[in-house]
Amino acid sequence: MGAMGKTEGGVEPRPYKRGNDLEAAREINIVQMPSWWAELKENELPEPYKEIASLIGVDDAVKLFRMQGRAVYLGKRQKSGQQTENWIELVNIIGIDNANKIRKRFSDWMYFKKADELLRERRDEMMFMDFDGGNYGALATKYQLTERWVRDIIDGRRKVEQWEQVGLFGD
Repeated sequence: MGAMGKTEGGVEPRPYKRGNDLEAAREINIVQMPSWWAELKENELPEPYKEIASLIGVDDAVKLFRMQGRAVYLGKRQKSGQQTENWIELVNIIGIDNANKIRKRFSDWMYFKKADELLRERRDEMMFMDFDGGNYGALATKYQLTERWVRDIIDGRRKVEQWEQVGLFGD
């Protein structure tokens, strides 16, 4: 394995080649997405991902979380540098047909908001539902957090649940 690691398909990425080359797009080493994002439903997606899901499907919209925090130039005439690299990465993630659907719908530019912050509450709910009383390590792996952070989230959820029960039965 090379210094950069392997991509999801097990292919070692090569250095990026400039230009609008789809083969180069397949070789970009993209950010790994947490597995729990694949469990999201369309109504749980933040905007603009919800609207994108209506165009290209939930699975591909969720894949776009990898583009978070980046602007992509969608215009017909591609610009140079980072804007072209982001377009190629978009094509790599969701395919040229879906990228063109987004291009047609969203005009010249698209900014992909940071989804992790928008989805934190949902992640914590899912983590609490997955908790079986002692699987901190497995949850840390699944949600890509430290075990200490998982314990803090679970403990916080337990406290909220206890207070809600006291509120229901304490009156």
